[in-house]
Amino acid sequence: MINDLPPIQGHAIHLISDASDRVVDLEHLVAERTLQLQAAADRLQKKDAEIGCLNAEILHLNAETAHLNSELDDLKMELQRLQSPDRGQMNLADEMREMRAGIRDIQAAKREHRSHLTPERPVPRHTSTPHAQHASSSTWEMSPLALSATLNDTIQIPSQHADVTLRDVGPEDHARIHKQNHGQVGRYGCLLFRSIISDEHYRAWSKNTNWDGSRGKRALPQNVKNFVISTLQHKFPAVGSNDLKDCIDKINEYLRITRKNQPHTSPSVI
Repeated sequence: MINDLPPIQGHAIHLISDASDRVVDLEHLVAERTLQLQAAADRLQKKDAEIGCLNAEILHLNAETAHLNSELDDLKMELQRLQSPDRGQMNLADEMREMRAGIRDIQAAKREHRSHLTPERPVPRHTSTPHAQHASSSTWEMSPLALSATLNDTIQIPSQHADVTLRDVGPEDHARIHKQNHGQVGRYGCLLFRSIISDEHYRAWSKNTNWDGSRGKRALPQNVKNFVISTLQHKFPAVGSNDLKDCIDKINEYLRITRKNQPHTSPSVI
């Protein structure tokens, strides 16, 4: 029937038909693109949900990490608290060993000093008189220094330097030390120690030597310690254990580090 229409009308009908087909095609294309966009939106929403879960998990892990760090800090503080008494006890034990060694040296110096003042007499090791035994025991018990000396007999010095040649100390040296010690017995002993040892010995002993060889170090030579103790007894007849400990502490402090560009006889570092 279209062929029976006039040419103009037939052409118009063809154009209308083509336009309708194009509209249908566009509708199909829009519907397809809409489905694609919806699928993409669904995927984005799913990804957003996954990211939200991951963020929540990260926050949870951060909270657990902070809690663990807090517990770790508490454990460190507890460990330090538990270790601090041990360190204090170790330091106290080392100081007691040093003081006991010094007391033993005082006793040895006293015996040596008395041997020079009085002729040697044979001392009986055993007596058959009960009264004499009781008197000797009482005297020993009444002497704290002697009792401390017996305790030091159980402390073995692991390594001690051999005796060395001491510098001569004359009256003028003692006068100088007496002016510099400010009335302190321990300071006098340390200044005396610094006066009788050579620079070479000081450099060799610093950092690795102390009075009695405690804390893994070597002990000072016995003749050095005897000279210091006997001189202190001569200069200060009333020298006590506190004065001795002060002297030992100052000598140990002086030996703890090597002082460079400064003579070891200078009193300013005590």
